[in-house]
Amino acid sequence: MPNVINPEQTAFPAWQARRLSPRLVAYLREPGREAAASRVRAELQILNDREGALHLFEQQLYAAEVHLSSLYADEAAAKAPVGRKPDPDQIQRIEQQIVEATDEITRLRPRRSAFSTLALETRYNACTKVIVGALSGGAPLRFLKPAPAPRGATIETAREKIAQLQADLRTVADAPLPASWAKDRVKKFIEELAAPINVRPTVEAGEAPYLPLIHVSSQLAVPHAMAVLAWVMKDRIIELVNRDIDEIADDKHALTFEQRAKRTAEIKRSILDTERIEAALEWEALQAGEVPEFRHDANPHAILGCEVP
Repeated sequence: MPNVINPEQTAFPAWQARRLSPRLVAYLREPGREAAASRVRAELQILNDREGALHLFEQQLYAAEVHLSSLYADEAAAKAPVGRKPDPDQIQRIEQQIVEATDEITRLRPRRSAFSTLALETRYNACTKVIVGALSGGAPLRFLKPAPAPRGATIETAREKIAQLQADLRTVADAPLPASWAKDRVKKFIEELAAPINVRPTVEAGEAPYLPLIHVSSQLAVPHAMAVLAWVMKDRIIELVNRDIDEIADDKHALTFEQRAKRTAEIKRSILDTERIEAALEWEALQAGEVPEFRHDANPHAILGCEVP
């Protein structure tokens, strides 16, 4: 987030005001939101500059491709002239021009990525979505006092830490459950599945015993053989399944749902804290006249310097 605010940077020029809704512009102009306004304005300016540069580049590339098409047409006409023999020197000159034009297009095409606006557009959309949500009765936003980045921190080191924390988040999500939890869940499942054969009709009325039924449709039920098997061999089934659990369980890396939720929340807080440092470093670079590479998936709360109370 910005740590030095120029009051002139909080005013949106006409073209930016047209891109933003009047309600959003008014929201960012309120006291305490100067840093967020400056950041949105700065990134919109870079986005506008890149869009202009991209337009000029596309025109240059298009002109080169049209020129190449024209050369191919000239080559075809030179190789089959009307009323005269082909001129080898003319054909050679055109072929050389085709090679040069092809090389120029090959050189230009990879440069298109340098004018990419995807990251900035994605960031802009994410930020406006957060603000519009707050304006529309969603989660309110509390804007924080801008803070400088820690001494010695760089954008690269911040992003390396973010990448590592995101990997930690995936590790937590993939962590297995403890063997004890799995065994309790299996035991409960088998006990709920088990159903005895009802012999009361036999004892009281001499009828055939009633088998537990399972409904296969709204009008049809059939004997539930698995329920009877679980009733007869409940302990043995649990014993065998627990043996399998012991073989595949990894309690060293296992997490309960409660541990998973706690660890996930801790990592997400660390990611956001690091993204705030990254945003501060980006702003310092912008104030120094540099344009850093922006991450498309940066947290909009870090960019705007706000939080949900």
